[in-house]
Amino acid sequence: MVYLVHGSPCSGKSTYIKNHASDGDLICDVDLIYNAISTHDPHEADLYIHEIALLLKAQLLDIIKERKGTWKDAYVVSIANTKEKIERDMERINADADIFIDTPFEVCMERAKNRPFEFQWMIQEWFLEKKE
Repeated sequence: MVYLVHGSPCSGKSTYIKNHASDGDLICDVDLIYNAISTHDPHEADLYIHEIALLLKAQLLDIIKERKGTWKDAYVVSIANTKEKIERDMERINADADIFIDTPFEVCMERAKNRPFEFQWMIQEWFLEKKE
């Protein structure tokens, strides 16, 4: 199965995956990719390394969509917040199911306090766009 795990920044998508994925599963999360190729905190991204992380993510998404290699399930992290974006992301990876991490705005903002200020802005934008 291929799962699209979506929600606001700081909603707990990575934690959900960590608690549900098992040996043999693929996890496509740009933060984890960033950690694999850099010593910097992914939340304080070096723009040059971030660009490479996004290129690697695109390659991994192709592997997942085309079901290349041997693996069990795949979990793909997304911050899609509208029906159209969720459908686009699901089609991009030929997902079998989507999992929405429905975390309240206040909780996401509290979690973002330990991250760069841009995350608070991203969360506000995510919730504003979701309401439209």
